Amino acid sequence: MVVIPPRARTLLRQAAQTAAANKRAAAEQLYRQIIREFPQVADGWVGLAEVIGDESEKRRVLEHALTLEPEHREAQQQLYLLDHPEADPPALENENRSPILVEQADAPSSDGGDLPPAPIPFGTLEPMPQAADDEELIFYCATHPSVRTNLRCYSCGKLICSRCSRHTPVGWRCNTCIHEAQEVYFNAETAHYLLAFFASTFIAGIGGFIVPIVGFFTIFLAAGIGSIIGRVAFRLTGRRRGRYLPHTVAAAVVVGGLMPGVLAFLLSLLLVTFTGEMSFLSSFNFFWRAVYVALAASAAFYQVR
Repeated sequence: MVVIPPRARTLLRQAAQTAAANKRAAAEQLYRQIIREFPQVADGWVGLAEVIGDESEKRRVLEHALTLEPEHREAQQQLYLLDHPEADPPALENENRSPILVEQADAPSSDGGDLPPAPIPFGTLEPMPQAADDEELIFYCATHPSVRTNLRCYSCGKLICSRCSRHTPVGWRCNTCIHEAQEVYFNAETAHYLLAFFASTFIAGIGGFIVPIVGFFTIFLAAGIGSIIGRVAFRLTGRRRGRYLPHTVAAAVVVGGLMPGVLAFLLSLLLVTFTGEMSFLSSFNFFWRAVYVALAASAAFYQVR
């Protein structure tokens, strides 16, 4: 008898319960997880064959299960029923007989020729080793295999833990399902990202020239300029949403806001090189410029978000 690892037994019971609840998609995912982690366990391949609908794939899965365990009765039964779809699943007639299709074996063939080959005898599966009582409730996160959990994703049925899940109005969902659901609302393309970046850089650069003049009043102007940048970028992109569009606009504000100061500093270095005296350009207040960049980038980010 093939010895099945304890974790594989736990996942097999879990997948069987999911399939019995008519959640075939979730059960298929669990069985595929089993054959990934334990490809040598034939029961995982047989269970997968029970929940998939493609007959060609089901045949390949069952044949692979028989290569792992040639005497696997359930795999033999499913494969026989694929070859004989009109046949009824055999049942045990009594405890002392193997459930062979006696009626079909005894019936003569319609063309008067030889009898068809006797069907493969079926029997009950050997009982799977039972786990200890405390093992029944031990499940592991699909993303973090070392973390125990009893929580499932509401959408796909995958086992999840607190680190890879989020609570939604319909229940707990995994990050993958949430990411796929959010993608519907993000329709910004590459051209929109480029347009938002260059427009934000230009406007932020204008504000960067004003900052040294207004000094302290930068605190009051920076947030307003950032809001204007965010609104302009949002309108230029046709009010489209992008997962990383707010980050792009914020980065553009930083680039545009610091660019005048960098240019002024480089120009001062050139003047010092040729004249030996510091120009007034070197006295630009980088402190207020940093304040401007921080406040404007934050305001633009949340305006586009």
